[in-house]
Amino acid sequence: MKRLKDICKKIEYGYTATASENEIGPKFLRITDIQNKFINWEDVPYCEIDKGNYKKYKLFRHDILISRTGASTGTNTIIYDYPPNAVFASYLIRLIIEENYNPLFVHYFLQSRYYKNYISSILGGSAQPNANAQELTNVSFPLLGKEYQDKVSDILYSFDKSIQINNIISKLLQQIAQLLFKHWFIDFEFSNEQGKPYKSSGGEFTDSELGKIPKGWTIKKLGSVFNISWGDTSTTKKSYIKKGYKAYSASGLDGYLDHYDYDCTGIIISAIGAYSGQTWYANGKWSCIKNTIRIIPNKTDENLIPYLYYMSKHRKLWQIRGSAQPFISQTDTRNIIIYFPPEKIIKEFARITLTLLNYINKITEQNNLLSEIRDLLLPKLITGKIRVNLVDIKES
Repeated sequence: MKRLKDICKKIEYGYTATASENEIGPKFLRITDIQNKFINWEDVPYCEIDKGNYKKYKLFRHDILISRTGASTGTNTIIYDYPPNAVFASYLIRLIIEENYNPLFVHYFLQSRYYKNYISSILGGSAQPNANAQELTNVSFPLLGKEYQDKVSDILYSFDKSIQINNIISKLLQQIAQLLFKHWFIDFEFSNEQGKPYKSSGGEFTDSELGKIPKGWTIKKLGSVFNISWGDTSTTKKSYIKKGYKAYSASGLDGYLDHYDYDCTGIIISAIGAYSGQTWYANGKWSCIKNTIRIIPNKTDENLIPYLYYMSKHRKLWQIRGSAQPFISQTDTRNIIIYFPPEKIIKEFARITLTLLNYINKITEQNNLLSEIRDLLLPKLITGKIRVNLVDIKES
């Protein structure tokens, strides 16, 4: 057994600065940027920093970062690959592991329920949770031989690498669909009757309350086209089961229920809280619970859903009210007006994008399965309850 702090070469607090969307310095990694297992560097903001502090707080491959304050105290990640020029914020703690230990093995221990239980024990239900570096690293765990650490890390990382590759594919497919939407419905370069780009080929436009739109297009309120209502306010996350039908909450697809409310394509909007305005596409059998708004077509024609889904990504459709507690109302949502192209164009766009969206959903389901298997193996491999044959290591 080793204490975490005893195998760290360095334990460091982060840099205090103001984040900026402008590229005024290196990337500035914050608590909000490590909530998912993989860091999306494109979403990480920047900060100003002098050369001396940049050298002190610069991030490197295999640095481990732990949140030390707020509801996410104890949340952690590792810099899997070589990062861009980046530093880390003051509410994070960096661990640099000694050379004779595998940082990935340590990372997987920190992802286990053992460490999560340890964090719960030191926080003790505090209303304003926080912990210092001493508390976060005073946990003991079994450290088997270095060869064994390496092998276990390789096995667990193979799952994470597959998930990461799937995420990249999913992101590329989303970008393809969004580019197509922009080309057709923002730049108005959909194909005309002769198969040529509409606007570039001299297509006719008419004035509308949303500006000039192609001739023959219409303006409508969402409430006249879609069925808009609250998610099931009687169902909460406490109702989740391990497997079943997809369930969406205000933070997205995050669980399963033993029943479903819809068997169709639809849109779920996070309507209350920090995620307000985030939008998810759903298909198959699904439900959405409290703090969400769900949108499905009034009629059986589901071709309109991909169009609205990608429209919401190009225009800030949802009106967010409140500051202390952001929220979106059904009334505001029903009164939103957008332009609609003729059915033929909607149908062709849906034919292409539904294929992409369905494939993205399959990738998500595959990732959920990979995560489930990894999480089942993780505690048993970390503690040696499932042993890896060291002969295999030497032979490989």
